[in-house]
Amino acid sequence: MVVTGILGVGVRWLQVRTFIKEEILVSYVLKRRGNGLVAEGWHDTVIQGVDVEHGVQVYWGESDRLRVSFALEGEDRTLIQRYLAHLASTSELGKMVGGLLGRLPEELDIGNLVNMKCRIRVAHGKGKDGRVWANVVEVQSRGQRE
Repeated sequence: MVVTGILGVGVRWLQVRTFIKEEILVSYVLKRRGNGLVAEGWHDTVIQGVDVEHGVQVYWGESDRLRVSFALEGEDRTLIQRYLAHLASTSELGKMVGGLLGRLPEELDIGNLVNMKCRIRVAHGKGKDGRVWANVVEVQSRGQRE
């Protein structure tokens, strides 16, 4: 029996096949599908989830960080963007929330962001080592919840 599924790793997507013989795992095969990068430009998405990563090391000490999962509509892909948990008009999180809600609230329940439809603008970044990644650089509301 062969079981096939999709596994998301960062912005890389892998096809997973598991071979099972008499209920004993015989092998586990990972196959890369394309370069995994979401194309630059605007994409219609739904916020699939928002998780908190506690105690992340930053240059001034520790901070909490939000991990936002944007599910791309019409594709079986999700783009993950992380934001330091700092809600201010100049922070990346503040800009994202302001674009999504049309204003920056005094207080935010992150659970209320889940299932919100939005448009994201993706731009590629490149590290000193030549590695390329996809960044969510702008978020706009589509005014609906899924």
